[in-house]
Amino acid sequence: MSISTKLRRGAGAGLALSLASVGLVATAAAPAQAAPENVGNATLAWGISGYAQKGTLAPWRFTDFTGDAEFLDGDVDAVVGTPQSEYLVDPVPATSFPTSLAGKSPNAVKLVDGEGTFDRATGAASLSWTGSYTVNSYPANVNAPDETFTDPELTVNADGSGSLTAEYTLGAGMDPDNNPVPADELGRLTVATFSAGSLSDKSAEGYRIAPDYQGVAVPASIDNQTTNCSPTGDATGWWGAWPADFVGALDSTTAGQALLAHYYSTGCGGMQDNKPALPLDLSVAEVPAASVEVSGTRLHEDGTHTVTVTGEGFDPALAVGTRPPFAGVRSGTYIAFGKYDDVWRPSAGAPSTSRRNPGPPNGNGVAVIWAVPAASFAASNPPQDPEGAAYAILNEDGSFETEIKVDRSWLADAAGNYGIYTYAGGGPNVAQYETYTPITFFHESSVSASAPESIVYGAGGEVTAQVTGSDDGQVKLTGAGPAQTVDLADGAAAFTLPATLTGERELMVSFLGTPTADPSSATASLTVVAATTKTAAKVKAKPTPKKKGKLQVTVANKQTSAQPGGKVSVVLKKGKATKKVKATALNKKGKVTLTLPKLAKGTWRATVTYAGQGGKFAESGKAFTLKVKKK
Repeated sequence: MSISTKLRRGAGAGLALSLASVGLVATAAAPAQAAPENVGNATLAWGISGYAQKGTLAPWRFTDFTGDAEFLDGDVDAVVGTPQSEYLVDPVPATSFPTSLAGKSPNAVKLVDGEGTFDRATGAASLSWTGSYTVNSYPANVNAPDETFTDPELTVNADGSGSLTAEYTLGAGMDPDNNPVPADELGRLTVATFSAGSLSDKSAEGYRIAPDYQGVAVPASIDNQTTNCSPTGDATGWWGAWPADFVGALDSTTAGQALLAHYYSTGCGGMQDNKPALPLDLSVAEVPAASVEVSGTRLHEDGTHTVTVTGEGFDPALAVGTRPPFAGVRSGTYIAFGKYDDVWRPSAGAPSTSRRNPGPPNGNGVAVIWAVPAASFAASNPPQDPEGAAYAILNEDGSFETEIKVDRSWLADAAGNYGIYTYAGGGPNVAQYETYTPITFFHESSVSASAPESIVYGAGGEVTAQVTGSDDGQVKLTGAGPAQTVDLADGAAAFTLPATLTGERELMVSFLGTPTADPSSATASLTVVAATTKTAAKVKAKPTPKKKGKLQVTVANKQTSAQPGGKVSVVLKKGKATKKVKATALNKKGKVTLTLPKLAKGTWRATVTYAGQGGKFAESGKAFTLKVKKK
């Protein structure tokens, strides 16, 4: 379905601008208002009248649905399957639905995929549907004329006033006197009007509309309208009519005169209370925002890049152009590389000055592409070529794929945020089309590491890093125990080497990068040297041939405050005689008391050996003589 024909009739024939002459300014003309929004999914449900649900002989017949029109099958008569529950109404006096049918589901017309504008804040709407439905107020054997309503159009103002119109046709049939009557096309008629305050159950997605009836007078040519009903007892006091435009048109034809009494009061009470039009239910569901994918969003700051942009959810029905070259037809979406303000969206009322795109020769067809439905090119004025460099095709399912050029230098002096932006082309306001994909530009960076060639175990040390190409970001050190990450300050960072490192180390300093600076890394070699030690020994009790002795050994670190660990052993020699003391571990203070064996009288040479500790502390020893007496 489409409203493009109606809109196209109102377009000025003298307006002729090519995309090239419109240039980039055309992609962001005068500021748009925040509402209403273009929609393409409006649904209108209507049960016609309570009279149509009961009829003189039987409920009216609903037939011949075409286009956007569908049937909601209720249970006021025979129904196959489960009766519809989308459109429900309360009986008289809440509506004109017959009290004898209370609790039942009406037969109703459902119009789907309506296009136009809808203001979710105020409820104002201008919508149309393409298609038709037919009703007949009598059983088929009566051969009464059909009533066909085609291409309905709904207008609702912010105060609830408005109208529903349709192209109205009376089919050929028989009049009440069984005389044949020809078909008659009566043109577009107003079939319902609404007064201010007619809306109820109002939300951002729709409302119920109460049509006018009470107190509406028929044209003077009809002289049998009852206008003196009063609300006494159980009586409603209702009298009135459908719109005079509609009733008068029926009165102008022989076939219409046979149906005329269905649409105005010819008495009071009873089925007269079923003649007012039933409420209309309008629903305009929120449409999810469109989405795009960009093949590259982090690009080198130098040079021109080509990125592929694919989009989904750009419902073609939502955007109808308001200016050439696609005025009055579906005008699609712009896909633009630009530098825009934080508040840039046309639907938010942002002015065109908030959106900055490259100018010629890097604008249209290079950094800006217009995705337009293929069918719209035939109606473009001035004619546009779908194969032109500035265009891509917006598919019927709301998808597109195109390539655009991106170059930081084109907008280097402009304010705003680099990105790929989409929004409705040709002037309409379509919030769902508005997307922003940030683009960041980066440059190379380099990092250097400064580390000592060697350190002594237990002394620790420092590694420094200097980054060229970025003053901020983070740098990471690995290879020196648990990884360390620190923030850059003016392009520099420092790390403390743990005092517990040992052995040969390959250190790596890595700049982790930022959105605008590439990562980089550097390495440095480090050797951890074992600390030197000094071993001291003191005889606490001399051994004798009959008694063991005691020897206290102390191992000290001569370079750092770290306390040596490990084991010490003792070898005692006198001539060919050798005695050994098993290696024993130092305590936390670097000391140990060894038990010396019983020794024969004479002079013994004692050698105390500290074996070192796994690359942390170097070996050391102490030799001395021990004179052993008989006692």
